[in-house]
Amino acid sequence: MKNKFLFIFIINFFSFSSLFASNVTITNDLTKYFKTPDQLKWGNPQLFDKGAHDSVMYMKPDGGPYTVRVKFPANFKVNPFYQTGEIYLTVLSGTLYINSGTKFNNQAKGYKLPQGSFFSIPANMAVFMWTNEEPVIIQMHSPKLSKVVNINHSKKSMKDL
Repeated sequence: MKNKFLFIFIINFFSFSSLFASNVTITNDLTKYFKTPDQLKWGNPQLFDKGAHDSVMYMKPDGGPYTVRVKFPANFKVNPFYQTGEIYLTVLSGTLYINSGTKFNNQAKGYKLPQGSFFSIPANMAVFMWTNEEPVIIQMHSPKLSKVVNINHSKKSMKDL
């Protein structure tokens, strides 16, 4: 009886597994799936003021998931903004300071995010950021593109990421 049960289990397991295996992709060329630091193309971002630079790591043309790296120089401020979708932020180098509010105030108690820190910015949460004496590189990603609103600028500064 146990052998019969084991036999039926094994047959069902392999039958079920083959359903997933039929959708597996194998390639000998992985170069379109990664970027090395020397392949990054840094430009002037739409969201941040002059002085910052960004590099699109990955972006689906249909508005799906994206990953962008942003370099901030030392003593840089990011004016308050919010976005209509959640954004995930990782500090890759340097120390970033962040706080919530509709007016920039780096004198207020902010949160220090050293290298390796992660921050999830919920949709519609107004935040502002700044750097001190060192440059900072962050990586932002989200499951979909969202509208970003710079709070202290005119309506024409609203940009889609």
